Amino acid sequence: MRRPWEAAGGPRRGGQGQYPPTMLLTADHDDRVVPSHTLKFLATMQHVLPAGLEGSPQTNPIIARIERNSGHGCGRSTQKIIDEAADRYAFAAKVMGVSWID
Repeated sequence: MRRPWEAAGGPRRGGQGQYPPTMLLTADHDDRVVPSHTLKFLATMQHVLPAGLEGSPQTNPIIARIERNSGHGCGRSTQKIIDEAADRYAFAAKVMGVSWID
């Protein structure tokens, strides 16, 4: 079974499918997953799926959030945890078109 964005064969296979909105998370001092892996993956996705270019079938955002002065997760301050959660929820809300009600 193929995912909806793979139905047209995907951009790499000459199709006009598009990938879902993607937010990659990494930290600049991560000792388990080297941050350059995330950056290379992001660069590859942005190259293969030229979102924002005129005529590009990819309209969904592909972004990265890079936490500064942080590691793999252990020992993060409460404020950094809150900031990351807020960014994740804001990204999800923007992608789903959720509006805020006071």
